[in-house]
Amino acid sequence: TGWSVDFQAVTEPLLVYAQYERAIKTVTLMNGFQQIAIKEFTYQSIVRESALAVYPEIEGYDFVGWYQDEELTEKFDFGKAGHLIKEDLTLYAKYEIKKYTVTFDLDGGLLEGVSLTQTVEYGKNATLPSAKPVKDGYTFVTWDKDGTNILEDTTIKALYEIIPTSYHVVTFKDEFGSILKVELVESGKNATYPEKPEVEGYKDPEWVGS
Repeated sequence: TGWSVDFQAVTEPLLVYAQYERAIKTVTLMNGFQQIAIKEFTYQSIVRESALAVYPEIEGYDFVGWYQDEELTEKFDFGKAGHLIKEDLTLYAKYEIKKYTVTFDLDGGLLEGVSLTQTVEYGKNATLPSAKPVKDGYTFVTWDKDGTNILEDTTIKALYEIIPTSYHVVTFKDEFGSILKVELVESGKNATYPEKPEVEGYKDPEWVGS
């Protein structure tokens, strides 16, 4: 930047030193074609990635690193100890869309041949299974979410309705029309005989359906 002393009108021996300042080098940070920031470093100083943490957050995307080409194919190598800067640099921020796991909860049901997890990109839709899950004693109704616009890890649960069971009234009467027993019996199941009535002068009765 100049000389150490004024050497005009010298009247005695004089030692003059040349003085220097380190040059300034810049690191230009780009997000696509948009300039994010310009960082200044002295020549041959150490540049670490942590010093460039000025990338803007983009909703639905994760920052993955700085690249040295616009096509984002060559990641810039800072090295373990940092980069020794000797010339101006332009670095490009690279982002990747976030991905989430969608899990289908069958709530005790079965669904053969279908994966119960999907990886879905931020804001995209999960694909609901086309087949209906089967659960003993229940009928599948729907899923509790439609799977659209996934913004986080999501569980989609199967909803069911219990299958109504039909019952029949079984009435036991004696030969004279007196009711001995009334029983509500599930369809397809067996009724339980009442005790056989004893009638004086008659043999043990037999049951006759009608």
